[in-house]
Amino acid sequence: MAALMTVNDPELHASIVRLGMVKDVVVEDRSVRLTIELTTPACPLKDTIEQDIRGALEPLGIANLSITWGANVRASNPKEGQKPVANVRNIIAVASNKGGVGKSTVATNLAVALAKAGARVGLIDADITGPNLPTMFGVQPGLQRESTEGLRAVERYGVHLVSIGFLLPKGTPVVWRGPMIGSAVRQLLHDVPWPDLDYLVIDLPPGTSDAAMSMAQDAPISGVVIVSTPQEVSIEDASKAISMFEKLDVPVFGMIENMSYFIAPIPAPVMTSSVTAALARRRTNWASISSAKSRSSLPCGRMPMRARRSSTRTRTPLRQRRSNTSRVSSRPASASCKGWECNPDVEHFSPPEGPAVAGRP
Repeated sequence: MAALMTVNDPELHASIVRLGMVKDVVVEDRSVRLTIELTTPACPLKDTIEQDIRGALEPLGIANLSITWGANVRASNPKEGQKPVANVRNIIAVASNKGGVGKSTVATNLAVALAKAGARVGLIDADITGPNLPTMFGVQPGLQRESTEGLRAVERYGVHLVSIGFLLPKGTPVVWRGPMIGSAVRQLLHDVPWPDLDYLVIDLPPGTSDAAMSMAQDAPISGVVIVSTPQEVSIEDASKAISMFEKLDVPVFGMIENMSYFIAPIPAPVMTSSVTAALARRRTNWASISSAKSRSSLPCGRMPMRARRSSTRTRTPLRQRRSNTSRVSSRPASASCKGWECNPDVEHFSPPEGPAVAGRP
């Protein structure tokens, strides 16, 4: 244990022993077994912690080291007037204020990724008038419409999913006024018997009205993820969502730029856009979601993209390909791919020079 005292948590910068993360240490000859209890199963620093532990124990002559990873997810504390959701430790909202930007896609992938990392995850389809999650998870619409037990969670891909779409045949519209939508969100939170969950992800509908306000005022929200596309109209709506959550005292974890690149149907490089980043830097009210040291002003999820061509794709003659890409590049973009590598500093898209090579990165 003395050797492990020198190992610090990379985020908290304190000894893992003092933090109570080291459990069940067993020493047999030159073999050591222990359990490291993390604050979340989805911790991205497991490899760093393991490397530091091995480095600390190696001078002691330990030949075999076995580490078991556990997690103790801490629950969010409700504020005055808020009611905790039974058996749920943390609630994460996915919002935008703009329709069609991919909130349901992001919420689905976030929930499934957390479940694959070992967390116990639930997902609420709070888009009452347009429930899409049953389709995304392959759940038959209306499967519970004749149930006498009411709405219940359905498990798919390790995620406990609830949607009003479970009660409606496919294609049935929900024509409700605002107060009814707010009441439905509260019922999804508190009336559904949830199992023990580390995270409950809520896929919010577009807008800054009843659904979002009911959720934020009624339950302890750990934080919200904002989703946008690169267009300025989408950014304008997303900024309103950020302002709303700030007024409701809900932390904004960050922003995901969705649909940020386009792959042309012809053999051409990927075209990307960094409009979101540029606009984010211009808006002073976004300063609260980034800090100089820990976060970037760029949206969460933005990554360098490299175009790839399939070796089975039919080759297009060079002259025709350049003619096609010239027509594509005539429309201005905020980022370009030049020399097969994304270059956000170039204002216009430029096709690469030289002949096409199948499989070229």
